[in-house]
Amino acid sequence: MRLWTIKALVTLAVFTSMGGHWAVLQGIAWTGMLLEYSVEDGSLLKGVSKTFDGEHPCKMCLSITEGQQEESKDQEAAPKLAFDKFVLSKPAIIPIRSFARTSRHIPSDTAFPSAFPEPSAPVPLKVS
Repeated sequence: MRLWTIKALVTLAVFTSMGGHWAVLQGIAWTGMLLEYSVEDGSLLKGVSKTFDGEHPCKMCLSITEGQQEESKDQEAAPKLAFDKFVLSKPAIIPIRSFARTSRHIPSDTAFPSAFPEPSAPVPLKVS
């Protein structure tokens, strides 16, 4: 039971951090608008059209848009981490052949051959 709770909390945290709560709220708003406009106009087709045309937002849609804009402003104002300090200016060179020479399990000649041997004869192809 405890493991299930931890997984649920982690999933909820990731979902919320990715903005999933806005999608859920928008879905709820669209559902309410669809019901309201369909009953108001007497037609499901007109209700769908009015819900998704973008010209008739409800109060909840306006609040969601305002909340998303406020959240994006907060993210822009947050200090950014400078990852350029951690990036290597030159690529790291790892001496693989020297490791292969000192290895007791792999002989240095077979570990990294300088060239692959050519086949002794070409493989015949069947042409039909």
